[in-house]
Amino acid sequence: GRQWAFPIDAASQVQAWRPDMLSAAPASWADALDLARQGRVLLPLRPPHSLMVFYTLAGNLSRPAGEGLGDHVDPATGKQVFEMMREIAAHVDPACLGMDPIAVLEQMAGSGSRIACAPLIYGYVSYAIAGFRTNRLAFADIPAAGNADPVGSALGGTGIAVSAFSKAKQAAIDFAYWIASGEVQRGPYASAGGQPGHAAAWEDAGVNAAAGNFYMDTRATLEGAWVRPRHDGYMTFQQAASDRINRGLTEKHDAGRVVADLNRLFLESFPAPGGAGGGA
Repeated sequence: GRQWAFPIDAASQVQAWRPDMLSAAPASWADALDLARQGRVLLPLRPPHSLMVFYTLAGNLSRPAGEGLGDHVDPATGKQVFEMMREIAAHVDPACLGMDPIAVLEQMAGSGSRIACAPLIYGYVSYAIAGFRTNRLAFADIPAAGNADPVGSALGGTGIAVSAFSKAKQAAIDFAYWIASGEVQRGPYASAGGQPGHAAAWEDAGVNAAAGNFYMDTRATLEGAWVRPRHDGYMTFQQAASDRINRGLTEKHDAGRVVADLNRLFLESFPAPGGAGGGA
């Protein structure tokens, strides 16, 4: 493979929680489910986040989704994951199906909120900074769905690249090197509100002190994250698969049927032999 961009923002699904409501973040999926039964959990399920939850749970159960032309998801694991999602979805606000991470974090951090935890959510460091919203949020590693460490979280983040058609190519390249450097990432980038992608920033004591230890407290999850497929056609699959999961949740479809459809959609997302890029 090739490196097509410099990472400038690192993120994976982590766990958000209210330190004024809980003494610690839930350590296990069972603990998070107990909170959900009390009406104190939100889970972002707006596409593509429903698929990201599915991916993270599968990865944490030590059976991550594949990238090749075989089954994208192990059928038995896929059914287990979908049933886990079905169970927690039954105990959260149905509005979660239309909520992205920012919508969930806004509600958690707002005045009068009873929500204490979002067990799988992309982290946004701003919410960990005192004074950003009425209530400061803390972030932690994902709760254990199985017996594994906090591994398998669906990786996100942002990179910076330079267009081959740029009229100021060298200046743009110089800027990309500058903004992606460890010195800038742990300095002006972080202090200006950015969420760095460089390890030097994630390990910096000052950066962590300013952000409620956001980086140190989620580092293990980031290090053990899973990289989603990158073939031409994946993005079409991502939308179709997210929609299929949500339809399965709302219409109470059989788990095996949902997983079979996910595997079919993934296979269909690859370009046909000798043809143009395919779509699901």
